[in-house]
Parts: sequence; C-alpha cells; structure tokens
Amino acid sequence: MLIAFNRLLAGTRRTGFQVLLLHDVPASQRPALERLLDYIEETHGFLTPDAAARLIDGGAEESNRIPCLLSFDDGFVSNLDVAREILGPRRLRALFFVCPGLMDLPVSEQLDAIAKNIFQGRVSANELDDTQRLMTWKDLEELQRMGHSIGSHGMTHKRLSDLTGDALKMEILGAGLAVEEKLGEPCPWYAYAFGDIGSVSIEAFRIIMAAHRYCRTGIRGLNFPGTPEGGVLAQEIGLDTPFTYQKLVLDGGLDIRYGRSCIKLFQMLGHASSSTEQHSVS
Repeated sequence: MLIAFNRLLAGTRRTGFQVLLLHDVPASQRPALERLLDYIEETHGFLTPDAAARLIDGGAEESNRIPCLLSFDDGFVSNLDVAREILGPRRLRALFFVCPGLMDLPVSEQLDAIAKNIFQGRVSANELDDTQRLMTWKDLEELQRMGHSIGSHGMTHKRLSDLTGDALKMEILGAGLAVEEKLGEPCPWYAYAFGDIGSVSIEAFRIIMAAHRYCRTGIRGLNFPGTPEGGVLAQEIGLDTPFTYQKLVLDGGLDIRYGRSCIKLFQMLGHASSSTEQHSVS
C-alpha cells in the first residue's frame, strides 16, 4: 500500500484517472454541470465505469490525458433527470451509488431520513420537497438500460466508523445484496457514506472488500493503473462553487492537502487485507 502512495506522489498528472463525485443536481445547477462537462470533455475526457475498472485492475492507459469517471452519491431523483437530459445526449456513462434502506421508505419518512442521515441535521425535512426524494428501483432499472452502473452506498447512509458487529455488517452487506437482488446484476462497487478517512474503519474495509471488488472513497487524489481496489480516490465538486475553483479541483490543485489521509487510507487497507486472510464474513 505504501508503494501505491509513493507512486501517487512521484507520478505526474500525465497518467492515471480521476473520479468526479457529485450529489443532488437541482435544475438550477444543471447549466453549471453542462459547463463542467464541456471543460472535462475538452481537457480530460471521460471514462466509463468498466474502463475505470480495467485501469484499477492494471490495464494500460490509452490516453495522455487524465480522463474522468462520473459518479453520483445518495441516489437523488435529480440524478435520473441528469442521466436523461444531460448524460444521455453526450453518450456518457456514470456510477450511481444508492442507499436501499432509504429508497424503500414512504416519501414522508424518506425525507425525514434524508434530513437526518444524509444532511446530518443541517436541514430539516420541512425544508425538503418531492424533488429531493430518492430514486425508485424502476428508476434504477432505467439507468441500467441507459448503460449506467449502480453501486452500493450503504443501507441507510450511516457513518461506518460509528458502527460495529452486526449493525456494521447489515449496513454494508444488506445494501449490496438488495442492489443485486432488485436489479439482477452483481454489485462490484461500494462507496462509503461521507467519504472521509474518519468515516470508515479497518473492520468496515474488511467487510466491504470481502463483498465488493472496488471501494470509492471521498478522499481527493489521482488514481493510476493498478490503484488499490479498496482505495479509489475521488474529487468532490460542488456545482454552486466558482468555475475557477472547479477547474482547480480537476487539475489536482487540492490533492496535496490529502496526502496524510491517503497514507492512512492505504495503511488501513493493508490491515484490512491482512485481517481478511484470517477471517471470513459470516
């Protein structure tokens, strides 16, 4: 794992790929998304989830640019509109991470859970409306037909570092099983809620990597061919931020601030891997 981090620091930004992390995209922010996608197409290019997986597995880089994989967290219904109206015409394919335990709630209860679990009380359920509900399973089936990939974001968007034992297993394993059973396809991708290094644990990584092939974090940085499957880095971008800031993020301007988090991430993955050799998920 430390070899991986040394490559991350030693490598220039001429090789590798990035994962763009987005969330809810209300109608008011879609022009900003269009502008950002125009910039990525011109300067970076795009990756499909399958192409990113091949690079993680050690495949060769075919471009001198640093392409981007698009990912959307939480499963807001606005993501479906984005897929229909923006990604589709551009022939782009993305990863959508969803929380089955929240999706299956009645809308009124769902908004309460979104306010509590996703927004962490920063907004109340009364401040949310039906446009901020989550996608249904039929919506996800439509995304599949468009060629997009569905990943697990935990059962109920709980912070994994706060959970242990059966509660931790249920949050991780229950979500992946639900996605596979409802959509009829394997679920190789997992993205843990909140994404920072403090929101995950060695035990959580052990369970995640026993059930999924790839884990996308929320830690900033460049991924390279052969990057650790459980430590895929991502660039979160707020579409309400200045465009110059968005370009700075994509060009790696903030990556150096996350060096310590990357070191800890790879150390945790190493401990989780060692633990997995001695235990199995029951």
